Amino acid sequence: MSWFTQLRKYIANAIYPNNPEAHSAPPVPPPATAFDTLPLFNENGIQIGFQRVPHNATAQLNMPPALGTLAGPPKIATSTSRPPTAPVVTAPQPRNWTEIPSFDLTNPALQTSFIPLDPQPPSETQLDQGVIATSLENLNGGEWDPWVNGRFWMDLNYTELLDTKRVAVHWATKGNSSYNGKGSIHSPDIAGGKVRNKKCLGVLCCTNEDCNYIGRPQVTPGGLQKQLDDQCPSCSSALSHETCASRSYIIQWGQVGNDISTSQYRYINGFAHTHSRIPNVARTTSAEDKRFTSTYSNRPKVTPTQLMVGPAAPEGFGPGAAELGQKFASQAYTGYRLRQEKKKNGNGPTSAFGTFEKLQQWKQKHPDATCKDFVSNDIVCITLQTDWMRQQLMPDMSGVSEPLGGLLTDAAHKYWDDPNGRLIVTSIYSPLIQKWVPVLFSYANGSTAAHYEYHFLILIESIAEVAAERGISISDEHLVGVVDFSDPERIGFQDAYCTYFLAQPNDPRLEEQLRAAAKKLLKGCLYHYLKAVERIAKMSTMVDPNTKSEFRVLAASLPKLQTPAEFHDAVLQIQQKWPRASSWLNWWLNIDHAAMLFECMRAMPSHLASKLPETTNPEEAIHANIHRAVGKNHPFFAGLDGLLVVIKWYRQQVQNAQLGIKNHYGKSGQEVRKALKAKFGTTHPSRKYPKAKARERRKGRNEGNPPYRPRKTISRLRCSKKPIISPLRKRNHLAKSSTHHRSSHQLVNSESSTDSTYLPESHTHSDSSTSLDSASVNDSGSDAPPNPSKEQSTLIGAQQKLRHMSPSKLNAKSAESQFHAIQLSTMHELPGPAWTNNSCWLDSSMEALFCPMAFYGSLAEFKSIITTAEEDPSSPSPLYCLYLAFQFRMAEGINKFQRPSLGPVSPFRQPAEEITNIRDAFRKVLHETHTVEGKVGAYQMPLGWLDNLLPNNSPACDFFKPHSLQFWKCMHEGTGMQHCLITPHIKPIGWSPLGRQWDQYHGKIQSWFSFLCQPSLAITVKEDSGCWRKETEKDEIVGVCPGSSQVIELLTEIPVILIITPDVTVGKYPLNFLFANVSYPAEKYWDFPMQLLPGSEAAAKKGVVYELVSRIFFGHQHYTTHMAIPTTSKAKAVFIHDGMMFQGYSQHSKGKVADLLAGAHPPCASGFTTFSAIYKLKGGVDAQQKFRVQQQVEIKNTLDINIENQPIPALDSPNWIPCSTSSKRSREYNFTSSGVPTKLFVDAPFPTLDGPSGDDFQLGDPTYLSDDSESITHLLLSTLENEFTSPAPVISTDSNLSISSSPLPSSPHHILCRCGVESNGYRESIEQMTVQCAICKNYTHTGCITMRFNGQIPKHFECDDCRFPEVQHVLRDGFAHFRNTLPGLRKQKLASIANRLFPGKGILVCQGGTYYYPARLIAWDKKLKTGTVEMWRGIQSPAAARGIIDNVSLPDIVDGLWQDQDGRRTIQLGSYIRPLEEQIHKQEAEDDLLVNPTTVRCSSEIAAVLQPHRVLLMELAINPEKFSLKQVPALALQNSKDLISGNATYYTGGLLATQVAEINNWIHTKIPMADKLDINMMLRPTIGHARTLVVAHLFRSEFMGDIEDGTLEQKVLEKAWKRLKDWTGRTTTGKPRPKIVDVNFEAISLLDKIMFDESERAGAAGNHQWGLDIGPHELAWTPQINHHSVTTDKRRDGKDEETLHGKNYDFVAEQYEMERAKERRNNQQARSKAPKRKKPEVTPAEDTSKERKERPTRNPKRTRLHQ
Repeated sequence: MSWFTQLRKYIANAIYPNNPEAHSAPPVPPPATAFDTLPLFNENGIQIGFQRVPHNATAQLNMPPALGTLAGPPKIATSTSRPPTAPVVTAPQPRNWTEIPSFDLTNPALQTSFIPLDPQPPSETQLDQGVIATSLENLNGGEWDPWVNGRFWMDLNYTELLDTKRVAVHWATKGNSSYNGKGSIHSPDIAGGKVRNKKCLGVLCCTNEDCNYIGRPQVTPGGLQKQLDDQCPSCSSALSHETCASRSYIIQWGQVGNDISTSQYRYINGFAHTHSRIPNVARTTSAEDKRFTSTYSNRPKVTPTQLMVGPAAPEGFGPGAAELGQKFASQAYTGYRLRQEKKKNGNGPTSAFGTFEKLQQWKQKHPDATCKDFVSNDIVCITLQTDWMRQQLMPDMSGVSEPLGGLLTDAAHKYWDDPNGRLIVTSIYSPLIQKWVPVLFSYANGSTAAHYEYHFLILIESIAEVAAERGISISDEHLVGVVDFSDPERIGFQDAYCTYFLAQPNDPRLEEQLRAAAKKLLKGCLYHYLKAVERIAKMSTMVDPNTKSEFRVLAASLPKLQTPAEFHDAVLQIQQKWPRASSWLNWWLNIDHAAMLFECMRAMPSHLASKLPETTNPEEAIHANIHRAVGKNHPFFAGLDGLLVVIKWYRQQVQNAQLGIKNHYGKSGQEVRKALKAKFGTTHPSRKYPKAKARERRKGRNEGNPPYRPRKTISRLRCSKKPIISPLRKRNHLAKSSTHHRSSHQLVNSESSTDSTYLPESHTHSDSSTSLDSASVNDSGSDAPPNPSKEQSTLIGAQQKLRHMSPSKLNAKSAESQFHAIQLSTMHELPGPAWTNNSCWLDSSMEALFCPMAFYGSLAEFKSIITTAEEDPSSPSPLYCLYLAFQFRMAEGINKFQRPSLGPVSPFRQPAEEITNIRDAFRKVLHETHTVEGKVGAYQMPLGWLDNLLPNNSPACDFFKPHSLQFWKCMHEGTGMQHCLITPHIKPIGWSPLGRQWDQYHGKIQSWFSFLCQPSLAITVKEDSGCWRKETEKDEIVGVCPGSSQVIELLTEIPVILIITPDVTVGKYPLNFLFANVSYPAEKYWDFPMQLLPGSEAAAKKGVVYELVSRIFFGHQHYTTHMAIPTTSKAKAVFIHDGMMFQGYSQHSKGKVADLLAGAHPPCASGFTTFSAIYKLKGGVDAQQKFRVQQQVEIKNTLDINIENQPIPALDSPNWIPCSTSSKRSREYNFTSSGVPTKLFVDAPFPTLDGPSGDDFQLGDPTYLSDDSESITHLLLSTLENEFTSPAPVISTDSNLSISSSPLPSSPHHILCRCGVESNGYRESIEQMTVQCAICKNYTHTGCITMRFNGQIPKHFECDDCRFPEVQHVLRDGFAHFRNTLPGLRKQKLASIANRLFPGKGILVCQGGTYYYPARLIAWDKKLKTGTVEMWRGIQSPAAARGIIDNVSLPDIVDGLWQDQDGRRTIQLGSYIRPLEEQIHKQEAEDDLLVNPTTVRCSSEIAAVLQPHRVLLMELAINPEKFSLKQVPALALQNSKDLISGNATYYTGGLLATQVAEINNWIHTKIPMADKLDINMMLRPTIGHARTLVVAHLFRSEFMGDIEDGTLEQKVLEKAWKRLKDWTGRTTTGKPRPKIVDVNFEAISLLDKIMFDESERAGAAGNHQWGLDIGPHELAWTPQINHHSVTTDKRRDGKDEETLHGKNYDFVAEQYEMERAKERRNNQQARSKAPKRKKPEVTPAEDTSKERKERPTRNPKRTRLHQ
């Protein structure tokens, strides 16, 4: 049976599952038939497409019944004698929703139906000749077909292109450029447009005819080959690749400037595909996305599973996800898209900025709802209250005789879809409808006291507002309420009460008095207590089943007992009869809980308590009503809408009652519940004896309930033979060492502050209600004399907290108006972010930018340049987040932060946390988007993040960055040859004049800027340099132009915000440094004017002028910002922001703005200098356009250069002819004149390398080596062919040692590396890759395999021990030979640095942005382009980081740059000792892993072994004579006189180094004063015995053997001690420890050889080239002079011109580094002449030299690199 027949059968089964003919024997395949492609006509005779028909068949083609349907070919009329008839339209049949959607696998695939354009437009390019034209509307029924097939073309605009997802298809294609990338998107016609194409890659098919597998081929040849090497996933047969010649084209032209929306596109589809479709599609279409979005909009709560099977519909079920699109057949993808849809609506997990913006929109949409929000680091609380809810407060209860007064508050779970979300509801009784109605809702992301505090604070404010409106004085009766016994709820109310009344000026009470008054306003829920009694009574382990009725009666009577004596007797009786319930009862007897529950201990006055209900059940009923009405698990904003609907329901009931409309028939709900209560004792009779499932369901969440022992724990206690003693009795029992039991009387009267707090106290209540309004406020119920007035500081602090806790409702207009001009007479400070966690770099930047945005009106213009894609709520761009940060800050306003005049050093100022939170949120965005690197607290540069934030060629880039034009002109005097080069540039943030230009412009920023902006001045300033032209052969420079060139630079566009960061001597070197023979002294500052003119004075009057708005200063590793703020007096005032002072508030500085902000060195803090100056273009975007137009005219008139409407300026001169150039960002021209050459080259100043070249060119051919040396080289390199790696797990970072770690695997990664590390892979502290030895099965770090020049490792890898088990010198000699010859080193200039990096390679790492230091690459992430490195121990610079550095990015890494002369000239080396010199005086480093007890945390396994012996180990350190050798074998060394072998800490046999460190950590953690004991050498027996115990545990099964039971433990200890001694210095398996290889020395030695090799094969790059184009090395050291030579081959004779400095070489820095080096030498000489200190005597405990020799190399301290 052929594969085609099987495929047809498969399709038939899929489409007609119930057709018996589909399951019959396969039909006989028809004979091969030739086909013709004929036109397809409709009934009007218009051609509508093409159709394949059998050869010689006479047929008239009709239009298909439904365009866009791919289920089958169009119908063919077999008769031609009559005209075609219109197709019969039949009514659509109802869909069978139980069918599975089919997928068309016709081979070859069906062609797409379309209607040609009429008339057909003429062909305009070679690609569309002879191709039928159509349009998107006429294609496939007006919908883009991702399976587009057949020849046609159509034109698209940018919107249509996006609607088709850039004409995305489901075919497997590979994109390419056509015509070698020629053509331009800015071409005015299609003939010159940019052409790209997509080539079909065909399909993968199974070679098994009975298999139907069709796969998608990979794009890369390597990936495709890997697919073909694999087997068919369906039948494990071989796969074949069926190619396809179809290729489609898309031409782009007509774009105006940078506006991509003006582009035009022509899509030309390729020939018909010769294969079937691919079932596994890669993307969705726009139409499918719209259908999916529509489905989600109709069912926003649909789950992925429901969407897959089809949502419920009136007639069965709707279409499933697979019917929306083929991609949605995957449930994983469907779930992903559902989450994305929720993000777009602000209902899913999204950024803080997206949520806040959505909240602002929601507030504006519902102006009648007051929605207040409070957000801090961990607290989010958002309250919702309508005007109607607020009016329900303080109802008239005069006609209510029942206890229904006060407020009920409780939190509901599961209303929000946030698992941590709580809905806090406060309700009040409405006499009108005889129901409790909600008066305040709050969303809280937790249930802490802070959440409840904010809720109650808003509630108290609302009551105060209603009371003021009604002219009523607030009393305790208006604030009392019933709550459960949740401590956060109780404390939150007390805090809110204190916060509010402390802020009232006329309230004299202090905080202690307010807290005492607040405790009298809460009543506990009696129902909670009775349910707890019932639960305990049913626990047979606490209450005997025979006495549970008695327990119920006695415990339930406690709340109603009136006198302390009765209450006291009842408590004693419960404790005596049911002692195991004492802990439960003590929780209720806590003074805070008892004061809310028990009448004899209640703090609330009795007259108030009698008016309140006994329970919060009405509140829980409201929760149930909310859940029934609007459901559960709402997204945030949908939940807010649901609450408004609930309030609407309650409002309707109140309105009905007011109009006389009945809300119920018969008895009201309240009356029915009263009748049930009277009859059954409960309002829910069915709950009195619930079933098991109901009982389990109604347990609750223990919120506000006392703790009780689970049954599992009780059952264990029940089986225990020891008597159970209460904590108090146990404490007394241990203290007196007595065995008798104390009586109950003694227990109750025990002197325990914890257990005696339940005893009742006598309370005196006042029956009079105390007014709490601002006119008369006293401590309710207190007979104390009048209180002294509260201090002013307390009042102000409470007022600020109150403002902070309850921000006003959003009012963007009024808040933004506060930034226009401030009134200086009343405003001496402005709010700003407070310094936290090294934030000054961001504070100074954002303050400097916020000043022009807010006070100069640039924020609206900034918003206009942000694209729609950047505003996507699901993934907002960092640039949009910057706008939101400014917008949110403006929404906060200024007035709300204003404080009374307290003086500049007032201690009562509170930070503006809202602004600080906005800053922190934006900083988090910068780190999450990798706009800045490093940890959150890492040191960064101001404004550098803004440069990384701006996308290239975007309006945002034009808003902040200037555009310039460089015009290079070269002339050769001898021949008259001339040529020129025009290159546009976008300047970076902070672009400024160079320090060496200070004299040229006399230190005037205005002079420098004028020469750049005015062409008439710019042509007078020309800088001479060499020509840019070079001639290359085979990637080598063989000739250069001998002419001399001059360059002119002009600005073509200016930004709205101009940032200038001056490059001056004072900014780069210390102020007090006096350079010898230097023309740039430190006092030469750049002069910044208040107004910066790009052009003339006339243009300045039209707004083309810059205003100095802010200036950033730097000093002492800190940044501050000075800002010019407009005032109402039409003058400006300077405010200084320093986040470390005044809680981040900017302070007004008196004086003229020009004196305080402008000039060369305005007044600033001592030691500070200018970092950046920020100018704002007065005319904004309009002034930008005016300057652009004016500059186009002047540049055209002056230089004949046309810069209008083209990305690259063109030279309009008949004497200059364009010529080809390799750069796509520039234009080059030749001057044409008779007798004048257009091109001239002379030999390059350095020779090119002889010999073969190309990708496979290998340097260092080993054929000249002797046979012996060649065999060694082959032996060392034969294993380095392919990579076979395994990740090494990292050490656990649990902070609590008592938490059990995961058990070790059955066969863990045992690392025994050549670097000396032996450990379990799960205890490695550095995450790196490992490779397993094929012989010994141990693992070796790939970062320790240094002798290689690529990342390949053989599959059959052998470690050093297995390859050379006895001859260790072979490794040493082999490495020396490898280093000297560098075998197989490729010509690395042909590959990028990223492709040359691999673990184990020696590299150079940039630190501080200037100098590079050597390091070994330990791990490398190819995707993230980041790595982990270990810095070379020989680094001498104190400023450079050492040890392990994580997350080093690719821009900070270079390798040895073999033969890369230009690359080496741009690298400045840091000061370090070269490896061969370091090896001469190398000393063994201290083993930090074993010495420092905090290096490795103790695992739970080791802790479990040592914890039972903790007392013994402590006494062993204090009194070792107390123990015998049988108990502690390590005491055998007590009397030894040998300082090493007599020291028990020397022995580590059978233990890993990490296990030794864990034991050390446990001892120093669990044994008091371990440090002092260790210093006095008293811990030796303890350490020795602890190690013995661990060895006994690890090898216990081996040691037990034939030991008799009576001496089992003793013999095991003896054998463990023997192994600890005998195996010291060996591996944990008893084998000799291998020789430790210094892998860092190997890697750096190879790097050193590559860097400083001066042989012939190193070329000109080996001739002292490092840093010649940029500046000196650190401390002006010369690494290739007076140092050990690494050149072993014939030395190359270098040329003097090769070692000349470049034009940009920094001689000033060289002088500075020379002075530093001189000062350092003088300091070293002074220290050497000073009297030496006497070295302390080495104690036996300190003499660990022998131990260090046996230990592996230390684990260096991990650091992080920060720029």
